[in-house]
Amino acid sequence: MNIGFFVWEFWPRLVGGLGSYALEMTKKYIEMGHNVYVFTMNDGKLPTSEKWDSIYIHRPLTLDSSNIFPLFVAEDLKKWGTNINFFAEIYNYNILSACKYVNQLIRKESKKFDLTSIHDWLSSIAGLMVKNELKDMPVVVHFHSIEEQRSLGKGSEVVKHIERTMAEKADRIITVSYSMKDFLVSLGYPAEKISVVYNGCDVEKYDPKKVNKKLVEKLREKYNIHDEKVILFVGRLTWVKGVFNLIRAMPEVLKEFPKTKLIILGKGEEYTNLISLAQQLGLYEEKIL
Repeated sequence: MNIGFFVWEFWPRLVGGLGSYALEMTKKYIEMGHNVYVFTMNDGKLPTSEKWDSIYIHRPLTLDSSNIFPLFVAEDLKKWGTNINFFAEIYNYNILSACKYVNQLIRKESKKFDLTSIHDWLSSIAGLMVKNELKDMPVVVHFHSIEEQRSLGKGSEVVKHIERTMAEKADRIITVSYSMKDFLVSLGYPAEKISVVYNGCDVEKYDPKKVNKKLVEKLREKYNIHDEKVILFVGRLTWVKGVFNLIRAMPEVLKEFPKTKLIILGKGEEYTNLISLAQQLGLYEEKIL
């Protein structure tokens, strides 16, 4: 099959788990004999088009429209403050990617695509445009999370509307667990459209037997870890991941297990705020790394 794969983060611009998932999934598609055309965002430093590891990657260059969006967007988006620039970039990426996919690759170059894969609301505008233009194109949306989960029932009404409209127009909805499927159904999403596909893991890449023990010892020495117990967090540094709660819990953990260290590995928009919290608790660098 020829697969159009829309995901806002992809190699080498990886932000969180979605990018890692997309990278591993597209590589598996190639192994299975499929052709994959990825449409993703560009940080301004990457090629707009390239073939990498048999994967065709398209990264449109966008322009800054952050001061234009407040002129006509919903009040809900204006509340985003400076973060509206992020929505503007997402919107522009979606528009340019969908136009290139439909107008250039499909209509001008006559490439035949069997499936369009959309990941989260971040690429759903493109998915809706593809569905508008190509009525017979199978479009699958993969929800790794939804706004009600990320914001504990609050969040952006615009994002919720985008997600629900994409679910309505899509031919199939993929979720990562049965609990998430049940949650979607409880919100009114069509149960008959939803399939559960768990996120996989490259067992060869993460085989404990392949761990470099010398490197482990160097890392333990670097971070002054001797006989302490280690709590390791690996993930995107964002509010929904619960890292703030993990840090706030450390004083209680240390009361019972004083020889414990928390190591946080990741990047994200809450990086500096998490450091500030650890400093306020007097644990940064000594107990929280």
